[in-house]
Amino acid sequence: MARSTKRSRALNDSDDESNAAADPQPARRKGKARMSIGPALVAMAAASSPGIANTSARDAVGLPPPQDPATSASSEKKKKPKKKRVSLDQIFGFGDLADGGKMEGSVNSRKRDKPIEAVIKLGKHQQGDKKGQYTGRAFFAMNCDFGENKAFAVIVEEVLKCKPQWFKDWSMWGVRCTTAAFALKLFNAIKASDQMKVTARRMNKELDLSPFEDPAVNKYEFTLAYSETQFETRADGVLPRSIMLIGKTYDWKDHLKEQFPTIRYSDLIFNGGKVTKAAWVLAEEDQTAETGTMADFLESNGATVTEVDLDDDEDEDDDAERDEDGFLDDEAEEVDEDED
Repeated sequence: MARSTKRSRALNDSDDESNAAADPQPARRKGKARMSIGPALVAMAAASSPGIANTSARDAVGLPPPQDPATSASSEKKKKPKKKRVSLDQIFGFGDLADGGKMEGSVNSRKRDKPIEAVIKLGKHQQGDKKGQYTGRAFFAMNCDFGENKAFAVIVEEVLKCKPQWFKDWSMWGVRCTTAAFALKLFNAIKASDQMKVTARRMNKELDLSPFEDPAVNKYEFTLAYSETQFETRADGVLPRSIMLIGKTYDWKDHLKEQFPTIRYSDLIFNGGKVTKAAWVLAEEDQTAETGTMADFLESNGATVTEVDLDDDEDEDDDAERDEDGFLDDEAEEVDEDED
């Protein structure tokens, strides 16, 4: 028996060697065969018993047990915390957010927060003992459309002969106006300008001129003195019949020079050269149909004008005659009373 056993083992070993020689990759085919057994068993178990076999098959290959879709969804909902209902005031840091409405790129915000408006403002002293008191000056103030600021400056220079200034406290352009008439001229020029169509469309339709009625606003009063014998300069001697303008003329000088090109600011001598006064002088004949009279020009622009003739003695003679006649009449009345 021992010999037969040894012989059988030898035969088996020789068979294995012959098979190995015939098939060079026996181990790889055997390994594939073993790897395919697992899925096949899982499929067979699932077909015979879906519930139990499927669980045992997953256990066999090391997979987690299957989950019901409804159970999975409900578990996910339970994991998310419920949101609390609070008001904005209860949110930490909400009160520290910057105030809105200041973005430069917001066109709607700019139009809503900064309407275009033309107004009259009265100037005030900014320092010293008179701080806060009116200066007597009135200003035409407005905030133009940004793209038309240059056009506004051009119109101001044409109408008022000066340049506008930016007033930070007002957030507006301001330009000094001597009278309500000049302010209205500027207002109408802006409305009629082709270069300020946006501003004209959005600005107020009427200009309130009532601030000029304030007693604190400077009022302009001028005297026009006419003479053909009393106005003399050292260079030209006695001037032909001319008009001397007396009053606060500084704010009017550019307007006067534009309206009357021959007007001159001259040193006039009086009392044989003992007294010298500087004043604006215009030859009376230079008042033409085109320029109009100086009196009409000043009055039409809001000034008060008084005219006097330094060479006219007729009024004084008439007064003297009336005084003499009056004295005689008084004496006649006294005589009549005595006779009675």
